[in-house]
Amino acid sequence: MIRALPALVARHPRLAYVVAGDGALRPYLAELARSCGVAEQVVFTGRVDEETKAALLRGCRAFAMPSRASRAAAQFEGFGIVYIEAARAGRPAIAARAASADEVVTDGVTGILVDPDAPLSFAAGALTLLDDAALSDRLGAAARTRADANFTWEHATARLAAALAPVVA
Repeated sequence: MIRALPALVARHPRLAYVVAGDGALRPYLAELARSCGVAEQVVFTGRVDEETKAALLRGCRAFAMPSRASRAAAQFEGFGIVYIEAARAGRPAIAARAASADEVVTDGVTGILVDPDAPLSFAAGALTLLDDAALSDRLGAAARTRADANFTWEHATARLAAALAPVVA
């Protein structure tokens, strides 16, 4: 994302990329932002509570986290809970075609899937949503509908019960 920011900021100078949370990668990401010339556009919030996280999600154009599948380093989004949280807030996601993001994000329907190793691919996907607020809102609404239908505790328990029924009966 940070490597894609120069292209995005060139077209949307008021753009801010908010990195919520904290961890071992923060110093690296801060240095990357500085070296890419976008340090002022990257906001590191540190750890946030649930209320702040929800407000950040509601206030964004899109949730952007192009996670790569780096299982050896255990630094990847294994299933996509963060994409579901964004969807429940009515926001589309920009995610990488890696790890398990495509189980949650449907390309062109609930968000945009990009090449995890190509910052220009990510920039193109992000510009699609930045340039078209109505499209972003439509994908966000579809993401919320899909999340509400498929990724709730009620849905999960119903699927579990259906799977166990033949064994328990």
